[in-house]
Amino acid sequence: MKALSTRLFALNEAWKENANIYRQMAKQMNLTDMAMWALYTLRVEPGEMTQSRMCEFLHEPKQTINSALKKMEVDGLITLQSGSNRRTKTIQLTAAGEARRVKPQTALPKPSSRRWRNSAKKRRISYSPSCAA
Repeated sequence: MKALSTRLFALNEAWKENANIYRQMAKQMNLTDMAMWALYTLRVEPGEMTQSRMCEFLHEPKQTINSALKKMEVDGLITLQSGSNRRTKTIQLTAAGEARRVKPQTALPKPSSRRWRNSAKKRRISYSPSCAA
């Protein structure tokens, strides 16, 4: 049980560190975290994007996605258009949104030093099915 607890703690620390990287990236782009994730989703997910589909992709509540999209609409990054029925809205990037759309290859900063890579190796967590039970 102690080994599992230690691994869960390490996983939680790695998750927080990862979330902080994305938070800093959003701040550098002058976006909220959710707006950055919405732009990222629009970049990586093919086909028509609806609010419901974005909620599923990001595992976020409808209210969270809706609030972010409304702000992005006010900021001129997207337009929300009626879909196949009155309850469905599709998300369309404007020219300004297209210019700020997050590219997958730039989503994570590249390690720039040996020290960073070495510390990342130390933090790496291996998953063992025997610990999952």
